[in-house]
Amino acid sequence: MLFCHAIPTNDEDIFTPLTSDAVVATYFEGTQQRTVICGHTHVQFERRLRDLRILNAGSVSMPFADENVRKIPTAQEAMEFLEALAQKTDPLQIKGSVEKDSGID
Repeated sequence: MLFCHAIPTNDEDIFTPLTSDAVVATYFEGTQQRTVICGHTHVQFERRLRDLRILNAGSVSMPFADENVRKIPTAQEAMEFLEALAQKTDPLQIKGSVEKDSGID
């Protein structure tokens, strides 16, 4: 098992569940461990790439995003977002409905 901040070779590159497999493969090329636990984006997810399992521990209150400057999501909003990810629905649709309900443009 390997623990790292962003990717095994640096602490700054960003990838998410939406990043292409080709890009993620380059980030983890040469990694000998079969499980990598990372963070950096503060968005919790699990991703598999061939025989590699990548886990992002996430952050309950401060996911990395531009809109985070305006509004930190509530626990309920975070749960709705994570549920959308778990159900493979489009989290941006959930985000849009949450912003509409909260009055954020």
